[in-house]
Amino acid sequence: MKMEDIAFWQFSHKGYVPCRVTVMAGTCEVCGAKSVLPGSDKIFDRAFRRGFAELEKGGR
Repeated sequence: MKMEDIAFWQFSHKGYVPCRVTVMAGTCEVCGAKSVLPGSDKIFDRAFRRGFAELEKGGR
């Protein structure tokens, strides 16, 4: 596990919201699948809310 920057787009009723987070993530040595620590969904949710707020005020 190591800290990784992850950029993603989340769909909302206003369209797609660009988001970016830095979380502790690991990569499976066999299949290459990524995994994050339990509870990381809160970090993704906060990133979406920040991105959506910027979209609302016309920042993007």
